[in-house]
Amino acid sequence: MGCESWPGRSCSSAASTSGGISPGLIQPASPPAAAVAADENWRATEAKGVVRITAPEIVGVEILPPFLTDFREKHPGITIELAATNVTQNLLLREADIAVRLFQPSQAALVARKVGKARFGLYAHRDYLKRHGTPRTMEQLRDHTLVGFDKGAIAIQALREMPSPVSREAFAFRSDNVLAQQAMVRAGFGIGRGADVAIRSDPAIVPVLADVYGIEVDIWIVMHEDARNSRRMRLMFDHLVKSFNAFSGRRTRMPDRTERRR
Repeated sequence: MGCESWPGRSCSSAASTSGGISPGLIQPASPPAAAVAADENWRATEAKGVVRITAPEIVGVEILPPFLTDFREKHPGITIELAATNVTQNLLLREADIAVRLFQPSQAALVARKVGKARFGLYAHRDYLKRHGTPRTMEQLRDHTLVGFDKGAIAIQALREMPSPVSREAFAFRSDNVLAQQAMVRAGFGIGRGADVAIRSDPAIVPVLADVYGIEVDIWIVMHEDARNSRRMRLMFDHLVKSFNAFSGRRTRMPDRTERRR
């Protein structure tokens, strides 16, 4: 990620012993008094202002609320704006300050930290499976009530790349809003695609065909490199990294709830 400096500090390369300077005469450098004072003042000042975060809908609604609540308790002077949207906001154009991405950023001038993984698979409510049975193959899946996208070209293409093609016409409920899809799955309407990081807290929702279909993506926290010099931005960035890392650690210890044949 390169050298990241806080206000009042600098990053430098190792000292050189060329030019006739004896290594034994080199003493550890002490930070300039002005730099130390600036750093202490920077830390002591209460962080204030606005931080705008952008995240996919499912992350913004299902995962971020407790993280942001904890942040607010620690930093009441900071106002939080959240753009929960599946449309990518451009950090270089300052459409947002910090982003939660489900793909690795490729633009230059960005600071990014990978904080875990999200697995997308097929899920259903236990009540639906009790009424209609659990599909054991992709062919059997076609006989079930399916929840899926409407006109989202990218999402539909992803579903078409499943082991057995699923067309838009196969969906009994169609919506490009992933929250609406998830709500229908939770209501027991049918089988739909979802992210484990969002639904794993609901014991009534179980994976379907987990050994046949699943896509894993990395979760990234991203901000513009210039934002490192803003205390409120750095505080939020570090808080999100820490929160997601802890969240990912709990996720790896979750028990398997796959619906099994009785």
